[in-house]
Amino acid sequence: MIILADIPFFAKLPPKKRQYLVSKLKRFVFPPGKRIIREGRSGHFLGFLEKGQLILESSKNPTRRVTSGRHFGSEMLLEGKPSAYTITAKTDITVWVLHRSAWLAASSPPQTKSTPTRQTRSSRAGILFLVISVFLSMVFLVLGPNLLENANQSIRVLLVDTGRPDLAEGYLRFVLDWQPGSARLYQDLGDILFRQGKNPEAIEAYQQAITLDEYIPWAHNNLGVVLLSQDQADLAADQFQMALNLDPANAETYHNLGNAYYQLEQWESAASAYQRALEIDPDLLDVKAAWAATMLKEDRLKEAREEWEAILLEDPGYLLAIQGLGVVSVLEENPAQALPYLEEAQAADPEDPTTRLYLGLALQMLERPSEAAAEFEFVLEKGVDPALQQLAITYLQRLQE
Repeated sequence: MIILADIPFFAKLPPKKRQYLVSKLKRFVFPPGKRIIREGRSGHFLGFLEKGQLILESSKNPTRRVTSGRHFGSEMLLEGKPSAYTITAKTDITVWVLHRSAWLAASSPPQTKSTPTRQTRSSRAGILFLVISVFLSMVFLVLGPNLLENANQSIRVLLVDTGRPDLAEGYLRFVLDWQPGSARLYQDLGDILFRQGKNPEAIEAYQQAITLDEYIPWAHNNLGVVLLSQDQADLAADQFQMALNLDPANAETYHNLGNAYYQLEQWESAASAYQRALEIDPDLLDVKAAWAATMLKEDRLKEAREEWEAILLEDPGYLLAIQGLGVVSVLEENPAQALPYLEEAQAADPEDPTTRLYLGLALQMLERPSEAAAEFEFVLEKGVDPALQQLAITYLQRLQE
């Protein structure tokens, strides 16, 4: 709080908003020689140097040195500009990072709630789109195109919040007719298309955003997510790597990269990506669970069990950890221990074929063949993974023998 209050544009904020920003700070530790960001690349963050020294180099400005207690990246935070410097750690450094999204949330004026009416949802949404179209026409004529891009985010969110992503798509296409060179608008369009399940169109939108501006990490990341959903894990991994080159401290992108390697069955690379995500944000339970799954693939049963047990200490109802403990107990040939975990997982998600397969194995090991057969038959009927179905066939044949 003291550090923030000493910076003029933070000092203008009320104490409660400064406290909110403090809660959004993320702490990072980097070794000497680590490049934080390259000149000209978008970072969208402000850094507070707690310990160490940074070197700021530029093709246009003199080299600067940042020491403990100073900050850097004001224009990236306030205006969303690319970095004016290549920033490199000269010594071991500890830096606190505040992302632009948190700053915008704290510094924007509060939104007022609209008065509910008796109009139907489709009628309200249609009128809203008409009003927005007229308003945008006036804005464009009077103030020029720059304001359109600044207003885009809040309007798009408003349309999505009304439950009409189709109108949000129409709005973005409407604005793109006026601003066909906006990479940000194409990225937003990709997000909306993906939300609607229009994956091929979403891929095209993200690719267009990257063509216009290759330095948008989230365009690469989101394109990777769509490619991964299309079972193109190798191409997805390339996009996640590009995103991390631009934003090396993004835990979510490391998580996505780990998922791509997992789909490619590159367990060691997947585990490395998950570990990097947890170094950035140790509180990501989904990443911890995925990391434990890679341990299981490498037959590190004890480590996988310990990780899933630790997850359940944080969240006793975490389904993947419950299922994981059931699976590892079966692999440890302890069906009595596995059964309650797998039955709990089945109750939470009765259609999951992996749970049902291992539940069948536990029941078979407990010499309850008719119940085990029912579980294997369920996997054959409902499962979509050929490997699981083949296992179910094998175990059914063993029961019949």
